Amino acid sequence: MQTVKNNTEAKPRALRAIFILQIALIVISTGMFTVFSLKDISLGGIQPIQILYTTLAYVGILGGMVLTGTKRWIWGFRLFLLATFLVSLPLKAFIGLTVSVITLGLSFHQKARAYFHGSLAVGVAG
Repeated sequence: MQTVKNNTEAKPRALRAIFILQIALIVISTGMFTVFSLKDISLGGIQPIQILYTTLAYVGILGGMVLTGTKRWIWGFRLFLLATFLVSLPLKAFIGLTVSVITLGLSFHQKARAYFHGSLAVGVAG
């Protein structure tokens, strides 16, 4: 009889929070683009197309985070979190800058690091 090892591990709350915050950032920037476009608003010289490009960059960053997260490459994951900060700088996007600092800090959480290093016990959430 052969024993099958269960490779599914519960994702730590810190890691889930990182992804939720990144998705919220995409939703917020998409909403801002929609409002700025429909109402023809320009705030501080920022045009709606610049918000769209930033939103697309956030989506690409989320894709990179998913890729590096599934490969469990923590430094690549953190590089994408840092990229969120860098993408937010040109527009002085306060929400994006704040989210990037918070998510980068969460990536240093003990259980998040343990997940990336593969030492998180099976079925342990939190």
